[in-house]
Parts: sequence; C-alpha cells; structure tokens
Amino acid sequence: CLHRYISNFPFAFAHSYPFIPTSDATISYGGGIPTAIHHCSGQSLIDPNEYDFESMALKALGGFILILNENGDIYYVSENIETYLGFHQSDILHQSLFEMIHSEDREDIRLQLAWNYNVPLHITCLQDILTPNGMPYLERNVNARFRCLLDNTCGFLRIDVRGKLMSLHGLPNSYVLNRIENHSSGNMVLGLVAVCRYT
Repeated sequence: CLHRYISNFPFAFAHSYPFIPTSDATISYGGGIPTAIHHCSGQSLIDPNEYDFESMALKALGGFILILNENGDIYYVSENIETYLGFHQSDILHQSLFEMIHSEDREDIRLQLAWNYNVPLHITCLQDILTPNGMPYLERNVNARFRCLLDNTCGFLRIDVRGKLMSLHGLPNSYVLNRIENHSSGNMVLGLVAVCRYT
C-alpha cells in the first residue's frame, strides 16, 4: 500500500533521502523510490527487497510518514510515529488528526487539505492543476503542534509537515459516490502524503 503511493509520487520525498555527493554514486528514480547507484558496478547500493528495508528507509527519512484524507482523517501513518510522539499506529489509524494537534493549528491544516488552497485566480477546477505547470500548487508545507505522549515533553511538539496532495485509492465506493455532488474535484479523492519531522 505504501509503495503504491510513493511510486506514483516519485519526487515528493526526494529531498528527504540522505545523499553524499561523490564521483562514485548517483541517484536513480527508477521505480519511484530514489536509489543510490554505484557507477562502476551499476548495482544498487540499497536493495528495496532487503530484510527490514522499510525500517531503514524510515530512519533515513528522519521522520514519520502521514497520509490524510480530505477531511483530515489519518488514512495511513508509519509505525515509527511511536518513536516521535508516543502514539501506537493501530490506535490512531482512521482517527481525526485534528484531535492530535493544538486547537490553534487546526485551521492551518484544514486549509492545506483543500486542493484550491493558495492557487491563482485563473485556476477554477482541479483539472487545471493536474498539468505539469499546475502540479507545484499541490505541494504543501505547514507547521503544527502535535500532542506528544512521551515523558520528556511538555504535552505538544512542533512538527514540520511537508508533502503533496495526490489521489487516494482503496476508498469505499460509498464514500466516493456520496461526495461527488459536494466536491468540485468529482470522484477523485485527494489526500495529503507527507513526511513529518521535528522542527
């Protein structure tokens, strides 16, 4: 499930992967996930099929992955959120993110979930954005205070949420059909796919 989103979203996390520029290695985006390639051997320095690769990739990100639907519900969150905020993945899936963040920051998140947030006046529908020139308007970056259950905090931690709106898949048909009349995006359900880090 997670690979589907990253493969359809190849450059969203590119800035997040650690990379030390040398003459012996480069970055390949084949398959959607940036991979270090050795020039001499042509072999990947990192094998996505390696045991515990997902855990290593999450450590490399330096944060946790969060996917929200348009209503702010948590569609997916990586299990390493427990390391950063103390929440168990299973306890917060399909719950509202707004219950986890400071009340003064909720409106900022809500605005970022709208496809037409901060777009030029000439853009009147979602299809105008789904072009090469319009895609930058789907990028999102916001800071919010997240509730934290770890003992060494004062209750909230400021988190940088950086990512992009993209189409979500696997939603119930009833959810999609019930929203068509009320959303200008029609039957396309956009969600925020983001990397969350301490600020």
